[in-house]
Amino acid sequence: MKPMYNDDAGDDSTARVDRQVSDYDSAYVNPGRIGELRTAATAVLGIVIEVPAPWGEDLQQWRTGFGDNSADHMPTHVTLVAPVRIPTNRLDVVLAAMDDVCATTSSFHIQLSGIETFRPTSPVVYLAVQSGAPECTVVHTRLRAAVTDEPALHPFVPHTTIAMQMPNAVLDAAAAALADYTASWQAEEVSSFLRGADGRWTRLMRHEMGTAI
Repeated sequence: MKPMYNDDAGDDSTARVDRQVSDYDSAYVNPGRIGELRTAATAVLGIVIEVPAPWGEDLQQWRTGFGDNSADHMPTHVTLVAPVRIPTNRLDVVLAAMDDVCATTSSFHIQLSGIETFRPTSPVVYLAVQSGAPECTVVHTRLRAAVTDEPALHPFVPHTTIAMQMPNAVLDAAAAALADYTASWQAEEVSSFLRGADGRWTRLMRHEMGTAI
């Protein structure tokens, strides 16, 4: 599991980058809140691949600009396992199983590009995973089996939301604004989050993947 903070600031340019990432990242690191969430009988767990800098914060700012009030509830991400409620006393077992899955999964390349939508079923527009979709699907299947026996409510479609639960005119505007947007990176870790009663997510830990083949 990867530490939450990097204390090795390096040279001045590296320090500036670390501070910028930390400003965005720190909103989702709260050990005290995690401790409180662990005292409940059940916990709502979400599992994602976070979109790294500079695209993660940039896309969050776009989403906020569209008026999506849920934009800052979690870092920009590709969902691997949609929110699932589990007994809190199983949480450590589940996290250990996630570590095993990730350690035996090679890191892989992800590219986001192209706008798609879940309308009319759901008022969501998103950036599609053009490269890395098969790998996301494999990791999703393995992680979901490690977390829960309950069937998924919807088919798995790897994506990054850019606007949701908004009027159609806003969703159309968001789709047009980001029609040419592209993000590309090497996915090297999976993040687990717990959701609070306020709908906001707090990062529990990061699970490192194996070395790319």
